[in-house]
Amino acid sequence: MSAGSELAPGDQPVRVWDLPTRVFHWLLAGLVIFSVVSGHIGGNAIVWHMRSGFAIFTLLAFRLIWGFVGGHWSRFRAFVYAPSTSLRSGAIARSVATRATLPRASPSSDSDGNGLPRGPPSSTCDANGRSGQTAGKIVRASQGN
Repeated sequence: MSAGSELAPGDQPVRVWDLPTRVFHWLLAGLVIFSVVSGHIGGNAIVWHMRSGFAIFTLLAFRLIWGFVGGHWSRFRAFVYAPSTSLRSGAIARSVATRATLPRASPSSDSDGNGLPRGPPSSTCDANGRSGQTAGKIVRASQGN
């Protein structure tokens, strides 16, 4: 253990990722960066771009196998959340994000109480978003004279 990272009495260190999984992650990150760079360079670098793509595919195949036969902390069944839970959580997050982007109005007399207006606005707009009665005109509010 390094200096400054001592455990409290009774605490046990937990090694989360084994060496093959750590090597996989670092190689994958490096190869993805290399693929992006070689893809932008183009020309003769495309040959290396293809090779890095095959290497990435090989790494992913290794990780898939290692997720079933690897050490305890590398196995898919040892993940904190099951993939089905994550997918459900993602679906919930998407529905919340969709509801968050709906237009909201402050509750007032023109609202049903749910924060949304009752019907269409009182004036209509043309295809350019201009009001039908004031399109092309400048309208000034009266000063109350």
